[in-house]
Amino acid sequence: MLKGASQFRLLTLLTVVVSTVPIVTAADTNTDFFENRIRPVLAQHCYNCHSQRAKTLQGGLFVDSLDGLFKGGDSGPAIIKGNADESPLISALRHDTFKMPPKGRLADKVIDDFRKWINTGAKIPASFQTNGSVTTATINWESALKHWAYQPLSEALPPVVTTKGWDTNNIDLYVLQKLEENGLSAPPPCRSTDYHSPHFLRPHWPSSHT
Repeated sequence: MLKGASQFRLLTLLTVVVSTVPIVTAADTNTDFFENRIRPVLAQHCYNCHSQRAKTLQGGLFVDSLDGLFKGGDSGPAIIKGNADESPLISALRHDTFKMPPKGRLADKVIDDFRKWINTGAKIPASFQTNGSVTTATINWESALKHWAYQPLSEALPPVVTTKGWDTNNIDLYVLQKLEENGLSAPPPCRSTDYHSPHFLRPHWPSSHT
């Protein structure tokens, strides 16, 4: 009996342990590869010249986002998904034509990591998809300066209304204008005692207290 109870407890313990182990999918593995092997290299060797933090963006290329890598810079796309050998980034890392990083060639193992990442689909976490991709916008100043906020101050005449004697200032005339446009009449003037009506000041006790 004791042996059976021990086996049951052991089986229960194993079930709990297995249920708490996270399930690692292929997508998680690919993302981990990027986070552990690719992003650190980009951050250490490339961001100073090819990211949002660069003081002067080199070659029009952002490498701190997948969109930036696909869009590329002055020489076109930096990577071609699934084809590392045709990706200019790999050529640049090898120092075949362009030299990235310019201070020295990276180790072959690091370059192989980039080849593997590209050939397996360039999987990334969502945070890297558009992070750092900057699109330059051109401002149409002629149109922008027509905005009311940039117009010189001018005197605006109050509207002409039909109702007379109700208004006490020009703001009332604008209120009256909207009332008349909607077929409404102006309310009677509010008396000062209306603000202190005993109905609003007297506590509303339950009927048992009246």
